[in-house]
Amino acid sequence: MLENRNERGAAVAVKLGVVYLGTVYGKPKYTLLDEADIDFARKHVLEAKLEIDRDGSGSCVYAVVKATDEGTGDTFTQYFHDMLWKNHFRSIPNECIVAHKNGISVDNRLSNLELQEIDMVTRLPTKKPLSQEEIDRRKNSGDLYRLALSRLPSFVEYPSSHRQACMDANGMEVGEVFHTFPFYECRNPSCCKIEGMQGEFEACSKCGVQRYCSSACLEQDSKRHSRVCKERSLPPELGASAFR
Repeated sequence: MLENRNERGAAVAVKLGVVYLGTVYGKPKYTLLDEADIDFARKHVLEAKLEIDRDGSGSCVYAVVKATDEGTGDTFTQYFHDMLWKNHFRSIPNECIVAHKNGISVDNRLSNLELQEIDMVTRLPTKKPLSQEEIDRRKNSGDLYRLALSRLPSFVEYPSSHRQACMDANGMEVGEVFHTFPFYECRNPSCCKIEGMQGEFEACSKCGVQRYCSSACLEQDSKRHSRVCKERSLPPELGASAFR
């Protein structure tokens, strides 16, 4: 049970479901659902899938379900947000895709899903202008996702042995951190941001290892991070930019 605010700013209580999807590069992933969709989710095995956005906006993690074609026996992957939309509205028009309003690709509350028109040639979403008020509203709607995940007790006991997300521009894992140009994911467990360009996120100034998209995320993760943070000497090219 969480407290959310409606369009008038009044506090309302909401019940939500949080489903564990597995790990991506060592970081646990969860999807957020409406209470009404929990039974539907229980009928399927949900997993996390990392994809590189074709529109060049970086990487995203999605909740997916693997299914088997009864005719051919082939295995295929379905986006869970597509399945939710079809469960409520029966179909998705050919000229549209289901998108996440607040940009959090694992926030699968129905109120966070919408149809977006796509270019029929490139199959990429067409950009529509939004008012600043709508942009702010969508951005703030992600607060409920972050609040829900911050309440999970496993975040406090986040294993120190988990590896960082370290990948190249094609989403492939990179082994040597200091001799390649990897993309990093914010280490705040309730944040889903992955670098859109190399070197975008700054490292903790003490350990120089765990990277965060903002000082706010570092502060939110300070309790867990303080348990694994150790003084460390870094190569000059990595030690210049860091949160303090």
